[in-house]
Order: sequence, then structure tokens, then C-alpha cells
Amino acid sequence: MYIPPISIYAISPRCSFYTHSANPPIHPHAQHPQSRHTMKALLLATLLTALCLPRTSATELVYTGGQLSTGDIAFHVIYVNYSPSPAFTRNISNFLADMPAIEPFFAVMNEYLPAAGSLLTGVACVSSTEWTAPSTNLTEPAVQAYIAGLGMSFTPSDVLLFMLAPDTQMAIVDNGRTAMSCREWCGVHLVAGSKNNFVPYAVIPSFGSQCKKCSAPGLPKTGNPVWDLTTFVIHHEAAELFTDTYENATPALGAGFVNKGNGPGDKQAGLEIGDLCQDFSYTSAGNEATGGRKYFLSKLWSNKANKCVP
Repeated sequence: MYIPPISIYAISPRCSFYTHSANPPIHPHAQHPQSRHTMKALLLATLLTALCLPRTSATELVYTGGQLSTGDIAFHVIYVNYSPSPAFTRNISNFLADMPAIEPFFAVMNEYLPAAGSLLTGVACVSSTEWTAPSTNLTEPAVQAYIAGLGMSFTPSDVLLFMLAPDTQMAIVDNGRTAMSCREWCGVHLVAGSKNNFVPYAVIPSFGSQCKKCSAPGLPKTGNPVWDLTTFVIHHEAAELFTDTYENATPALGAGFVNKGNGPGDKQAGLEIGDLCQDFSYTSAGNEATGGRKYFLSKLWSNKANKCVP
């Protein structure tokens, strides 16, 4: 398998993650069922009307315990079953490296993380590789096997991002039923690993003609809507991954921050920071730190502001 050179934005031992990478492999994990259920609904255009419920007066993210992402984040990007163009990989790497400078992203994250003794301080690096998966019909066990086969000792600063090829789809098990990418969900964050070595990861489909059901509120019709939808979904997933990192992979890890809701029957109870605001978008302001780059993003819930920000 061809493994391209690693893109590194800062010197970090964790950024040598893929220098020895080969086609690997299984460790089971349990999910926080409410979180998983809401993630599958992310931006499915046909469900937007039903899912974009009015926020209640009880909307408040509460800490349910557990370790959260912290420090300088090491992003490890895995392109599944394809070799993207150099321009696309460069854009992804720039976007991830720009996250600390995209206002108000890290500021909103750090409104919550100190409750877990965590704080996001930057991005240590962005590395990338390619993985020829066993099939174009990807499953959670296959992804978990790949991660386990890396033999990596993960830290709370490690984040894996699986970018699927246009011809690759992924099935997750949601409340006992199978949910497919580009059909039931447009982005998801999960957990892999074993005791004392869990790692969060996100899965992002390829948004093109084969993924027409996925959209976003206010998605520009001109320019590059596929890229805009990609940044929107990655931003949404990253925010939820940072604030609900291990999704109750074990009881000891807790379930991070979720909406407390308004009692029994409140469909917004258990929603995460991005789900509460998934019907709102904005374009970030370019600044010197991002090289003037602007991004189409999802808004996020702020307890402090008591609204979706910015």
C-alpha cells in the first residue's frame, strides 16, 4: 500500500503516527446511545424540518463526567479507499490547523472543558495517510480493527478523522438498527480502542452526487458547495468530539456534555453541542492567523451566551 508523505504543522512525537503504517486491524466499544442517535441525523436534508426543534428554556449543556479532549490536538486523517487530490488534502490540513484561530470555536470549547480538567490550547499537527479498507461497505469493526492494528498508545489529544471515498459507505449500529452514511447520517463521531487506550474518531462521507441527501442550512449554491458542506460537518463533529469525547465507552469515562432537557419526553434531552444548533450556519471571518481563509461552519451552543454562536 502506498503511504504518502506526512503533512506536519508542528514538531510532535505523535505526528509520526503513520510513518510505519500498514493495512491493519478489533476492539469492541459501547456508545452513548442518545449521542449516537442524534449524530446519525446530522444534516440529513429530508429530516431537517423534523429535527430542527425549537430550543426550550431548559436548554443547557451539563457535564456528566469523564475525560475530554485536551491540550494541543494531534489530528490524524485517514483517506479511505482513495487518493485525494493534493489540493484537497492541503485544504483539509489547512482547515484542521486553522481551528484554533477560527472564532469563536476554541473559545466555546473552553467554556466547557475546564469542568473535566481539560483545555484546548492549539493544534500540534495534522498527519495524513491512505487506507485500502477490506470493502467499500465499511463497518465499525473494520475501522476498530484498523485502529487497533496501528499499535498506538493514544492520549486525550489524539483525534482520528476518516474521510470516505465517493464509492465507500459506512454502516453504524444505531439503537439496534443499521444506519448508513449518506442515507441516515452525514457525519458521526465514535470511539475505538480498549481499556486505558480509547481514542475518539469521526467519519465523514464524500459529499458529491452519490450523497445528495446530505445538505446544510444556508449552504452556498455557488463556489464549492461540496467543500463548504465538508467543513460544516467536520466542524460539527469536532465540536461534539471535543465535548463528548469518549461517549460513555465505559461508565468510568462518562458521557461528556449533553443537553439536560426539560424532563421526560423532551426530544432535545441528551443532544450535543452541535445538534442543538445544526439548523444554523455561518461563514467565519478570515484573519491573519488563517491566511485569510474563510470557512462555512455550523453554529454551536453556548451556555454562557444562552444561544447558538456566533
